[in-house]
Amino acid sequence: MKIITGFLALVLLSILVLSSCAPDPNTEQAVPITLSVSPLRLNLSSPADTQSTRVSLSCGCDFTLVFKPLSGDTTKIQSSGIPAYSVSTSPHAVRFYAASTTPKGSYSASYDIAVYEDHAAKYLHDTVVVNLNVP
Repeated sequence: MKIITGFLALVLLSILVLSSCAPDPNTEQAVPITLSVSPLRLNLSSPADTQSTRVSLSCGCDFTLVFKPLSGDTTKIQSSGIPAYSVSTSPHAVRFYAASTTPKGSYSASYDIAVYEDHAAKYLHDTVVVNLNVP
């Protein structure tokens, strides 16, 4: 009988401890994690000009960065050479610059910057537009 009573007390104590750590859906609301990419529009005024956009998550946590050229003059306007998929710390800067062989003219390119948010198991993304004027 003492063994059964001791076992039941242990089970009850375990249930109390575990339930006290679980979030209460009625009182605690999960804060959604958001992506911040700033600025979304960059203007390069010469071939020597470089500018960066800052990528971060509202939680400040590390993330997997997915960076893809979308459209436009992506061979004339290049990025800092980050691979298509890379693990980054928050915040992370992505640098843009003119390719060394870019002739005179005006150019524009769009890039998709996305992060895989592990906790929500989804991609968060935004588009950066870069304009270049080579006088």
